[in-house]
Amino acid sequence: MAMNGLIGYTGFVGQNLDGPQYEFRFNSKNSGELAGKSFDLLVCAGVPGHKTLANQFPEQDWQTISELMEHLSQVQCQKLVLISTIDVIPDGAERDEDVELLEDKMFPYALHRIKMEKFVRQRFPDAAIVRLPGIFGKGLRKNFIFDLVFKIPRMFSDQEFLELKSLRPVLLLNTHLHPDHIFGNNFMKEVYGLSTKAAREDDFLVDGAVEVASMLGIKGIAQPPAVGEFLQGGDTVRFGQSEMVVIAVGGHSPGGLCFYSERDKLLLSGDVLFAGSIGRSDLPGGNGKDLIEGIRKKLFVLPEEVKVIPGHGPVTTIGEEKRHNPFFI
Repeated sequence: MAMNGLIGYTGFVGQNLDGPQYEFRFNSKNSGELAGKSFDLLVCAGVPGHKTLANQFPEQDWQTISELMEHLSQVQCQKLVLISTIDVIPDGAERDEDVELLEDKMFPYALHRIKMEKFVRQRFPDAAIVRLPGIFGKGLRKNFIFDLVFKIPRMFSDQEFLELKSLRPVLLLNTHLHPDHIFGNNFMKEVYGLSTKAAREDDFLVDGAVEVASMLGIKGIAQPPAVGEFLQGGDTVRFGQSEMVVIAVGGHSPGGLCFYSERDKLLLSGDVLFAGSIGRSDLPGGNGKDLIEGIRKKLFVLPEEVKVIPGHGPVTTIGEEKRHNPFFI
């Protein structure tokens, strides 16, 4: 009887690969159980796919991958398949196996994954490495409006797509004005006539957005439009029958904003507060002390059941972060 295993079965790629052919399934919670096992086939889709988080928190990303390599070093298998990414190939290069990989020019996300590929080739000489492009699909929380206008096959049924496409955005908010959060603003202005609302303290970031994006490896982007209206802490934004209170929390950027719906017990935290982490404070205008103090005094006073939707990564709650976020323990 074949012994097949799947690592990363709860991730987006892993969920799509999963099936009855796998007798063993692993994720970050039980990956330690890999040690000492032997497989006919082992598919590894367990390398995290959060590019932005990997580049923001490279030490944490590398620790996760290092732990996975340690577990794999204790495994025997006839065939290993590693799910990797085409991000290891330089921008503008031909997407083939012969291109030179320039590790000294890689951002952490790509560099860590090419190191994973090298480890796999050395440990499992007969391994197959599959480099996937950017993935879009149901269950991924990214580029939703882009995906809605430019229909991704199988993401929606035809009827679902028509229903969703008929909805028209009426409000554009920015939690802050770092490049990765504002390059969709041109699209929103051109297609829907919407100008963003954001904090005046972040306004200086718009002018330098293209240059900063280039430094971060984001190229071919047009200059974002100017902010249409400035918001400050205590303001209320309304749309339809809903309203959200603006909570100003600087530190990740000078003008960081969160949006809170008391009725829905929902907080849009931007890059201020993540599940198990906080925003970086080493970018222009950042201040780690202000960030931590702002979260303590302005966000952790909200009810513990409030659902937190960050600018990157999984959803969490105020109570979960108060109890388990390492920056506050």
